Amino acid sequence: MDEREADERYARLLTALVDARDLLERAGEARWAQWLARVETEVRAHDAHGLRRLRGAFGGTGSLNDLVLTPVNGHTVAPDEVHAVNRTLMGLLDAAYGDASALLRDLR
Repeated sequence: MDEREADERYARLLTALVDARDLLERAGEARWAQWLARVETEVRAHDAHGLRRLRGAFGGTGSLNDLVLTPVNGHTVAPDEVHAVNRTLMGLLDAAYGDASALLRDLR
């Protein structure tokens, strides 16, 4: 990947991380919002650890993949918005995962 493409991926990744963090904060999901803020700081510093940390959050029990924003879990999401909010969150996280994976492949 050339430098321009890498810069575009970093920019997209950061946008997805900020948007996902904001969504989590609005929904009252402080734990994962704070976690994403730490990852965002590392990615902004072009620290590959942040990219690896992000990718590692998508597997296993209790992972970011398991998160469902819903009033049943104590989140401030209206019942009629649960599906749309979770779809938006997963879209942001999928995009972040894809860009982080591509950037890590390029570092090898």
